[in-house]
Amino acid sequence: MRKSWLLVFALLAVASLFGQSSIQAAVRVEDGPLAVELDGEPSCSRPAEYVGFRLHREGDVGQPLYFSLSEMVDELGNTFPRDLIVLRTPYDSDELRWESVFAEHLLLGAEDGYVDLNLGVHYTELIPAGTYEGQLHSGTGEVVPLRIVVGPFTKVVVDPPLVTIDANAGPGIYKANQSVQVTVQANHNNWILRLSSEGLFFQDENRAVKRHLNEPEETVRPVPLLFAEPYSEGGQSEILQIGGSDYPSGAILEFEIHAHVGWEHRAGQYMGVVKVDVFIEE
Repeated sequence: MRKSWLLVFALLAVASLFGQSSIQAAVRVEDGPLAVELDGEPSCSRPAEYVGFRLHREGDVGQPLYFSLSEMVDELGNTFPRDLIVLRTPYDSDELRWESVFAEHLLLGAEDGYVDLNLGVHYTELIPAGTYEGQLHSGTGEVVPLRIVVGPFTKVVVDPPLVTIDANAGPGIYKANQSVQVTVQANHNNWILRLSSEGLFFQDENRAVKRHLNEPEETVRPVPLLFAEPYSEGGQSEILQIGGSDYPSGAILEFEIHAHVGWEHRAGQYMGVVKVDVFIEE
């Protein structure tokens, strides 16, 4: 019976010791939670964005603290690539990474009450916009919450930027010399793209001469520009609107450009640009 009581007492003593160590070895980040915000467009040449922080030890237990990195997940279940997250510490000359959830690194030395660290994020690839949350956690129970906010971005490229038609066969419907390709790159699907044009304008070869001689220039009305999807029976439209809900990872869209040339338009070449407006749907 006496041995049983001694065993219980020993177990309680060990549990009490570990409990005190966990409480005394707690850590905190100075000046609030650890957070990194990523805005703009990702690029392989974009340098890592670092945030410096001071990690304090709460208590006087002298033990080294090694931390692992949990999965970083947003509200839709997307996971932030862990290989893009790096750490600089005074204990290692190399830039550290967590290759897996099991990898761990020394963040606080046994004799240190605090340490200055730098956590960086490489924004080199397309990542869905969102707020990714996770934590740095130690095997002794310490936790440092981490948040990475990826802002939405939308990039649109129109090729070619100029649209040209040669209206030399009288009034009628003309097709532009080249179709227009619109490339949309985005990390969200809330974008709305609106294509329009002020029209195609007559290219008067004698305009410069008339200006030099101070002669009045003849005004020719612009030719309305119409968008038409190739091989589609959707008709033509002066304003074309496209929603990102149909293209969650961006899109490459191609359009034929048509123009209605009337009797009021002179024969010759007409040129204009495609106007692109991008909106974010709330």
